[in-house]
Amino acid sequence: MDLAILNWIQDNLRCGFFDQIIVLITSLGNGGALWLATGLLMMFFKSSRRYGMVLLLSLLLAYTVSVEILQPLVGRVRPFVAQNIGDLLITAPKHYSFPSGHTASSFAAATAIALWNKRVGIVALVCASLIAFSRLYLYVHYPSDVLVGVLIGIGSAFLVRHLYMSALKRIHHHQ
Repeated sequence: MDLAILNWIQDNLRCGFFDQIIVLITSLGNGGALWLATGLLMMFFKSSRRYGMVLLLSLLLAYTVSVEILQPLVGRVRPFVAQNIGDLLITAPKHYSFPSGHTASSFAAATAIALWNKRVGIVALVCASLIAFSRLYLYVHYPSDVLVGVLIGIGSAFLVRHLYMSALKRIHHHQ
């Protein structure tokens, strides 16, 4: 089923116009740059500082779980390697395929933003969804990689928010 979805995207959605846009969209998730910048920007303002910290810690947790722990543990070969496709639109990623680190990081950050501000969160979640879709379009992840990345990202943000807010309550309680 994973391969059928990927091949449907290739057969029905690939075109020169989308190729350029998708490369730009996926680059927003490279190294978590967009999300790191957003989290750091949020840290400058008192009204968003706590959730800037939640975003940055969520990003770190999602990256660690997806790229540093699960990818080497599972060792799933990327679809372009498995299908012997050599003409990628981007530089071939070096890590394993499962789960998608771009997706996990994007959804961790976007969920943290949505927990802080619903309106801004909608924009962030749309951006995260586009980044996740770009990984399928580019043939560098299977749909199941992306789905698990979404779950890791969302779970990371909720867990970090819970732990961070609990720690703040304990600190305030002892003062």
